[in-house]
Amino acid sequence: ESVIFPILTMTKTIQLKEDAHVRSIEPSRFQCELIARLLQGKGALSSTAIALLIELLHPLTSEKKPLHRGMEWNDNTMPLVTACLNRQPILDNRVVARLADAVSHNLTTDLKQLMEKSIKFSNLFHTLVTKYGAQLRATGKIGRLIQAAYTLKTFMSKSITTSLKKL
Repeated sequence: ESVIFPILTMTKTIQLKEDAHVRSIEPSRFQCELIARLLQGKGALSSTAIALLIELLHPLTSEKKPLHRGMEWNDNTMPLVTACLNRQPILDNRVVARLADAVSHNLTTDLKQLMEKSIKFSNLFHTLVTKYGAQLRATGKIGRLIQAAYTLKTFMSKSITTSLKKL
């Protein structure tokens, strides 16, 4: 369990402002496949370790120095996040809210054209809604997620929207 996060934390530094640098986690395809395979084994990682992994890869923002801004969502990393969520670790409401914000953010930025047609992104979105629906309702993110679901252009968009409306 103690080697999973270090395996994924190959970082690159991006410049946000002239004097501010924040690292972004961008694991390779092979790193993601390795961890996803470990997650698929029932006894491979404890639920607590998976919850910690999600928290570390999607950190909460704070006024203090952020160590990194989280993991970039791409075709390599989305199946990893989905595999983590499928194991249904107990997550804090703030972490679920952060994941919901990341979903809606990815459908409203420059990544929109890639994400709205991505089956991997739709699968991640659907997993988040079906596994953590009660927490999404508690965090008040349903409205934003419904708007985000309408922008999807995959066969899963209606299923996601219907699941969100039931919440």
